[in-house]
Amino acid sequence: MGCDRNMACRTCCQDIYLGYGPYSSWPMVDTIDEIDALPDNKRNRLGAILMRKALVMHDGHDFEFYSDDYTSVDHDGNLRLMGAWGSEGDVLIEGFRDFEKADIEDGI
Repeated sequence: MGCDRNMACRTCCQDIYLGYGPYSSWPMVDTIDEIDALPDNKRNRLGAILMRKALVMHDGHDFEFYSDDYTSVDHDGNLRLMGAWGSEGDVLIEGFRDFEKADIEDGI
């Protein structure tokens, strides 16, 4: 079982699809330095490589990594975390509906 991973860049208004893979392939990091500090067996997994590529392309930008597994877009077009028992959670990104869709393999 796995999950998808996306990067939403508020600076560029882009929603970048990074891919799908095992949970273990997506490190819980937010910076290039954190990825570079991972042990080789984690840093060299495809998820970490794709996340690092996105971080380099969007260095200094305001962004969030997220998964469709635990987020949804509400009726106002905001990306929300899922709340307990199916309720709406906190807004992660306002105006998300207007973000341009991109794919990491397209060279963002």
